[in-house]
Amino acid sequence: MDKSGKVCSMRYELFMETLRGMKLSPKEFSDISCTPLPTVRGWGARRKNKQIKTVPSWVSPFLEAHKELYNLRITLKMLSKEKIG
Repeated sequence: MDKSGKVCSMRYELFMETLRGMKLSPKEFSDISCTPLPTVRGWGARRKNKQIKTVPSWVSPFLEAHKELYNLRITLKMLSKEKIG
């Protein structure tokens, strides 16, 4: 997100780094986001006209939401174990 609050595209390197940090493969991201794997693999690729296809602007907020949901599930699982034990 930029200073104005507008969502910006993320660099491909940051996208891959974020996936690694979340322990997600491009295939797993493809599955959870319903994005064809060839499309995901095409982000960051250099085209014939030398332009690099950027990661779409929706990906960064999608990954943030996925990370928050994952963390909430972990927290809920821990809390439910405390109540039982």
